[in-house]
Amino acid sequence: MDLCCQRQPEQRKSELTIADAARLRITLLDLDPASWREVDVPLSMTLKGLHDTIQGAFLWFDCNLWEFDINDRRYGLPHDDDFGFEKVYNATTTRLTKLRDSGITEFLYTYDMGDNWEHHVEVLKLFEMPKGGNRCSAPTLFCLSRSAIG
Repeated sequence: MDLCCQRQPEQRKSELTIADAARLRITLLDLDPASWREVDVPLSMTLKGLHDTIQGAFLWFDCNLWEFDINDRRYGLPHDDDFGFEKVYNATTTRLTKLRDSGITEFLYTYDMGDNWEHHVEVLKLFEMPKGGNRCSAPTLFCLSRSAIG
């Protein structure tokens, strides 16, 4: 029998998927036309990991302060001094699964507190990511250097 015609044993669904994932649309506000990116991310990712993903997707270099505003809570990198401001929850320990479990489908991400670049982040879809699936819908963006984009 020819090897190309042999059937492979069927795999169980649990062998084909690795974890829950989400497709997110990140839109930079106050631009016309709007600048946006869609990314596929595992729900096990932290908010800090999502920040890093957004930085890569927009080809930014993580040179400014940032935070997420989710359900009237601020998430970022907490400071040792509170400077009299409201509490900042730790983005390095908060996972996207917490948002899914709370039913949160949209939130705000602000980058560069001086220029206040606000982004609307919307959950477009929840799904099981296949093994070996892309973590970002445009992974080649992460490979470009500053000189390559001008």
